[in-house]
Formats: sequence, structure tokens, C-alpha cells
Amino acid sequence: MVPVTLEQLAGTGKIDRFLMEKAADLIAALHLNAPPLKPSLGPAGPPEGAMEALFIRRRKAGCMRLIHGDLRLRNIALVDDQLTLINRAGPDCAAAQIDVVGDLAVLLRELQARGLHEPLNILFNRYFDVTGGVVDDPETLTVLRHFLADATGSTKPSARLVAIGGLSGGGKSRMSRKLAPFFACPAGARVVRTDVVRKRMMGIALSERLLSHGYTEEKSRQTYQRFGDELSVALAQGHSVIADAVFAQPEQRQQVQAIAERAGVAFCGLWVHAPVEVREDRVNSRRNNVSDVTTDVIQRQLDIDLGAIEWHQIDSSGPKDQTLQQGRDIVGV
Repeated sequence: MVPVTLEQLAGTGKIDRFLMEKAADLIAALHLNAPPLKPSLGPAGPPEGAMEALFIRRRKAGCMRLIHGDLRLRNIALVDDQLTLINRAGPDCAAAQIDVVGDLAVLLRELQARGLHEPLNILFNRYFDVTGGVVDDPETLTVLRHFLADATGSTKPSARLVAIGGLSGGGKSRMSRKLAPFFACPAGARVVRTDVVRKRMMGIALSERLLSHGYTEEKSRQTYQRFGDELSVALAQGHSVIADAVFAQPEQRQQVQAIAERAGVAFCGLWVHAPVEVREDRVNSRRNNVSDVTTDVIQRQLDIDLGAIEWHQIDSSGPKDQTLQQGRDIVGV
């Protein structure tokens, strides 16, 4: 079969969410497995000026690696239905000896230039979901802003936190995913999802089903703690964040709003809901979804005392475009 590059697919409008997630997984695996450069050797020196100290720290921390060096749409191809990286720079090439975020930024910049904002945001979020988010590497979003500065302009928008909650199948994750590209920050908003945080914390792939031991009360407490940490670190770097979780307990909704207050950023809460039969149909039709929710979980959630919900409420059972527009109008993006 003749290879088909993402550049060719982009030209025909055939780059979808699932293809971008596969591309992010592929790039993340390359970066995670690549050997770090020695702190004092190699051509990948830091830039001059204010960013110099940051890049020196990142090199010492192993963020400078021997990686692809030319991550463009033309160098990612479908070969026999498998996504593959091609035309990788040689190990002696300076372009391949760079910061992992700089490698990713080449592809993000190209998507930005083509106006492919939703694929860009999906790639950005999936990459950070797989590689460990911003808690393990709390300066990545600052570095990303540096690499994308020319593509996105010099104006730095104010960071804010949007929390999107609702019972399973209600449409909160779709709302999060669809709203994120509209935020005026490099690559769009960072979406932090408890389903992702929980699986990464448990050390399993996002595509793998997590058994009941991952959903104990203690594991849920740890998940929300880690979730909050990731929100705080991203906000501290000046990046807008969407917090995607059920937020069934009033104290959970209060806690996420408190994170915004401590960070000194604006907060907006959305509660996305739908009739139970709609939620069950959605869960039954899911594919390639991080969530492990079943219709049994939906039935158990009917007994939850949600308390007073003071966030903006959106019924997602209507047309998808209309639901998204309601969210955009409320959030102001």
C-alpha cells in the first residue's frame, strides 16, 4: 500500500480526532524512550536572554533528547493502516538534538498555520496526557509558549479556569474537548480530565480498562489531589485550563473554584446534563474513550445527592452545535 502522509490528508480535510490522538501517542512514545543528551555536550544549546536559565535547567533534567528533528505533517504517514514517523533526522544532526517540547512545537506550528485549531488542540492535550501532564515537568507550558510565540503572536492572554462537570454520559468531556481550541492561548486550553489522571497515576495506558481497585475511595481522593495539582501548575504558567470531572460533590465544586481563587484567575463553572436514557445511549455507543463508565455506573449515580448546583447549566440533549454554542456564549470564547 502506498503511504499517505498527514499533509495529504490535511489537504482533503481528513484529519480527525482519532488520527491526532494516534499521532500524539506515537510522538509521546518516541520522546519518552529517547536517550537524554548529556548536560554538557551536543549542539542543543540554550537560547540567549531570559529563557537561557530555563533551557539549561531542562537540559540537566533530561528534556533535551535525541528525537525526530522534523515533525511535520509530511513526515507522519499511514503505512498499511499504521501511523509511522518517517524521514527522521540523523543522530548527528543538530535538529534531532533538541528539547522534546520544541520537537512537538514544529508540528503544532504547522497545524496553527493551516488553521487546523481543533486537531492542534487534540494533539497538544493528548501528548501531555500521555507524557505525564505538567506536574511531572512544571515548566513545559512556558517552554511551549516560547516555541509558539511567533505563530500565535506576542500578546499573552489572561489565564482562566473553566470547570465542566456533570454525571457520566452528560456531555461534559465533549464540551471540554470542543471548547478548548477556542481559547486564545498557545495550542488552546489545556484540558485536564480525572479519567486521564487516574489511569496515568495507576500506570496503565489510556486505552486500557481500569479494574475496580482503581476506583476505591482512597484512589479517588488521590486522583482529585493530583488533578488539582495539575490545574494549579498549568495556571501558574499562565495557561488557561479546562477541568473535566464529574464534580458530583458540592465540596469538589468548591475546591476547584478555590484553585482559581488561589491562582488569581477568573473562574467559570458549567454543569452539562442530559436525560438518563440519552446518557445511557451515549455510553453504549462510545469507542476509543478513556472513560470506563458503564450503564451500571449511570444507574448508581441516580442516588447521588448533588446538592445545590450553582454553576451554569446546559442541557446537552439537543443538537450538538447548539449545545457547544451555549457553552461558548457562557464562557466567552
